[in-house]
Amino acid sequence: YKEEKISVYEVGEKSVLKETVRETGIIKSGRSASLSPSFDGTASVYVELGDRVKKGQLIAEVDPENIENAISQINAQISSLSGQKNATGISNPQGREIEVQKILVENTKRSLDKAVSDLEKAESLLAAGGISESELEVIRSSTKDIESELRIQENNLAAMENNSYAMNSYFNGQIQSLQSQKAALLSKRAKAQMLSPFDGIITSLNISDGGFVSPQMPVADISSADNKTVFSEIAANVAAELGEGDSVEIIYETKNSEKTFQGKITRISDFAVTSISSLGLEEQKMTVETFFEGIE
Repeated sequence: YKEEKISVYEVGEKSVLKETVRETGIIKSGRSASLSPSFDGTASVYVELGDRVKKGQLIAEVDPENIENAISQINAQISSLSGQKNATGISNPQGREIEVQKILVENTKRSLDKAVSDLEKAESLLAAGGISESELEVIRSSTKDIESELRIQENNLAAMENNSYAMNSYFNGQIQSLQSQKAALLSKRAKAQMLSPFDGIITSLNISDGGFVSPQMPVADISSADNKTVFSEIAANVAAELGEGDSVEIIYETKNSEKTFQGKITRISDFAVTSISSLGLEEQKMTVETFFEGIE
């Protein structure tokens, strides 16, 4: 239950009570909800304190201008990063430089294959006496040089691919982060409108039309219109003159406004409870329950 302090006038028969008695009370209802915006901004308010509202009714909405500006800035950042990424030639991990290096590796592999084949032939010629040992050594040395060159080219290719992947990951990570921020802002923008979650009554309205709101400050409180009761503590001598079914006026006061509701007493406690007043005096109080009919 949501509890809210209100002012209550208990009104008995004019012939019995000599004066109107004013007491504070607590209103309780079956359901209640606080509506808060999902982002800062200027709000338009479409209800007043005490209004009856329907489920899904627009209560207030926040001007999404700040959100729109933030989304536009993020779109610009995403576009800038995408341009930088493309300018480096690594729109994907296989950049232009990497393709050139792959060609060098393949050419060196072919050269090595030919050198190995020539070495095998030279070794056969040496056995047959077709070439000298010194000539074979030259062919062996040339083959080893090509093998060394291939290892260098392969290492270069691996380094280029790793560097390209790292840069690509950097740009993708930055863009993904911005896209996540954008998605969050789009979600907030979709919640610019605050709708009533059920049929009820506006029991608290904290801003006026055109006021500034933030997620930390509820814009309005809504209480369901069913099973609404006001509990107030009434002096025992006054409560004794009241009866179930008597009419009361309930004054709901805020800083800037005041609303009057009609109600009827539904129950009066059977005994009084001793309490201490703000002046330090003992008082006998009885609990009076009043059905809250609301504004017709």
